[in-house]
Amino acid sequence: TSYLHTNDAFAVELPALYAKIFRAMVDSDQNHFHILNHDEHYEDSQDQTLNLRTVEFHEYTPGGSLREKLHYDAGSIVTIDICLGNEFEGGELTFPEVDGSTTVVDSKQFQKGDAAFFMSHKYHNVLPVTGGLRRVLVAELWRGPNKTCPHRCCTIGSCDYNMSRNLMERSREHLSILGWNVINARVHIFYIIIYIYIY
Repeated sequence: TSYLHTNDAFAVELPALYAKIFRAMVDSDQNHFHILNHDEHYEDSQDQTLNLRTVEFHEYTPGGSLREKLHYDAGSIVTIDICLGNEFEGGELTFPEVDGSTTVVDSKQFQKGDAAFFMSHKYHNVLPVTGGLRRVLVAELWRGPNKTCPHRCCTIGSCDYNMSRNLMERSREHLSILGWNVINARVHIFYIIIYIYIY
């Protein structure tokens, strides 16, 4: 995951696209979800407390998925997933429903340039990619300040999360994806090298 809103880069470098995504998210709420209509603080899309909380670029390689079965974007209002390419198999966007069924958005419904809008509090996940590279842009609309820290921020106030911490956490995440077997294999190789060196 790359956080494109870091240091406000997405809004500064691509202001027209930022504005288009923001407007589309507000419009999707007004036309379908009506969450903002029931918010006594909402007057219009120029409301300064309405912002994109995060703009993320996700790449899923074979086996990659959003594993958390009941994942949702807590604290946000509307989420958008924009498909950036058709060079993948599997990786369907799914929505576990309250009745136990699952709505699946298959590759015919989610092509390059297509956008899926949904209420952020709705459970959603991505099935494992079986081939190719799945690339999507994800953004969340929320009632809160414009966030520029390098992660999906949960705070309304100032945030001390920085790039060093982000890189350390991403490294840990990559190691956990590789699994303990790879780490244990490296430890064993390290001990073998030490053994050969000593003896």
